[in-house]
Amino acid sequence: MDTQVIAIDYGSKERLEGILKNLVGEENFKIVGCIANQWKIKLARRLTTEEIDEIRRNMKLHYLPTS
Repeated sequence: MDTQVIAIDYGSKERLEGILKNLVGEENFKIVGCIANQWKIKLARRLTTEEIDEIRRNMKLHYLPTS
């Protein structure tokens, strides 16, 4: 597995897991941890720039106010 570090300003492990399951499949990643908004993830393949942007958008949408 390939290790990738992604900066994500908004985050929860559960939310990130859900997004990654949809992108790469449940058995194709492992979240190692997060330090200072830097998520360390082991993946079967490297994420593309577009996929990383999609993750960031989805994580941010989760934290936007709904009122």
